Amino acid sequence: MYVTIASFIEDYRNEAAATQKLLDKLTDESLSTEVLPGYRSLGHLAWHLVPTGGILQQLGLKAGERYFGQEAPGEAAAISRAYAEASGELLREISEWPDQRLLESLPMFGLIWQKGYTLNMFVKHEVHHRGQLTVLIRQAGLQPSGVYGPTKDEWLAMGVPAKV
Repeated sequence: MYVTIASFIEDYRNEAAATQKLLDKLTDESLSTEVLPGYRSLGHLAWHLVPTGGILQQLGLKAGERYFGQEAPGEAAAISRAYAEASGELLREISEWPDQRLLESLPMFGLIWQKGYTLNMFVKHEVHHRGQLTVLIRQAGLQPSGVYGPTKDEWLAMGVPAKV
């Protein structure tokens, strides 16, 4: 749970940068990739990461609100650009919150969550889907970027034998 706005901003800035690197790897052709027929496509999953509605809307935040309810664009650059805009808006908007707001409670998913906990769950939600995105990027024949360390491909490019 976040207890200061500064700690959320620092954490989310790093997580958003990692997500942005992955979104920037997408191609228009890769957006239709599915892990299995009938599951979320790479494009749908990437669009789901644009921080709109859901958790943030419940907190009274408006970052990326204009994208809420829209179908995923067919262009990878549009998804990447929307994510960059919305995540930047979130950082600007949340920077105006006083730390005390993180201790306020609200109903979420049939439970009562503090706003600092809710923001933590928002970040974890993004991390969870980013892992799925990484698998789909690889399945689409693209090379994902490392998130918490180099990928095998990145190690090899550095001349370091990758450990499997």
